[in-house]
Amino acid sequence: MCTRVLIIFLFCLQLLFSQDKPLFEKAFVLEADHFIGTDALHSIYYIKNDVFYKRSEEKIWSYQNVNLGKLNSADIGNPFKIILFYRDYNSVIVLDNNLNELTGAIGLPGANYNLVGFASENDLWLYSKDDNLLKRFNYQNKNIQLITQPLSFYQKDFLAEEIFSDNQKVWLGGPQGILTFNQYASYLSFTETSEIRKFIPLKDGFLYRKNEDLVFSNQDGEKPIGLHKKIELKDYYANGKELLLFDGDSIYRFRWTDNR
Repeated sequence: MCTRVLIIFLFCLQLLFSQDKPLFEKAFVLEADHFIGTDALHSIYYIKNDVFYKRSEEKIWSYQNVNLGKLNSADIGNPFKIILFYRDYNSVIVLDNNLNELTGAIGLPGANYNLVGFASENDLWLYSKDDNLLKRFNYQNKNIQLITQPLSFYQKDFLAEEIFSDNQKVWLGGPQGILTFNQYASYLSFTETSEIRKFIPLKDGFLYRKNEDLVFSNQDGEKPIGLHKKIELKDYYANGKELLLFDGDSIYRFRWTDNR
């Protein structure tokens, strides 16, 4: 009986340890200015000299549009409809999974936009600090379908600095915290935080950088992510199953879940 109890205790201890500390799997060199993320097949996406890249174990694809200048962001939420945002020209390009153009340059209507995210099959989320509105835009019909109130209506003095979206929700991050809306642009919640950067919504909370720490936050509070070694973070990506960290020279891949 005592042996059985000890085995159960050691198993629970091992499980707790594995949740607290991501399990290091491998590291590899990456020459990039910005690491974007990975997909279900473990292809990685990154930007170098305003060229967008997809790299698998067997092949590297690339896309560049010199006419649109600086590439400000890339949304790989749907790897079959990748959204590239060129802020200087207030335009986006949609690419397929081989980085072929699905559209030409799409001019965005009504404002100069700061943030763009994937919404659904042919829809984008658009945000401009000029009017402080979140809009849902259909790029095939070229019309705005949904508009929120100014974000300061939901949270005083709120201005968005970051966006993250999937088919069901869109999150906007600012100095005070994170606003959440559903796919119909209806307000859901506000998560109060301070001094965070690059948040990633996960199943049971948020991953973000706070000061120099990588932090997981849920209803139980904030908890720094323990790593096997000190890594100077430049970019990172998590999907609830794995965590990838980029220090400017290499990618470090960890097995890590957010089921805490």
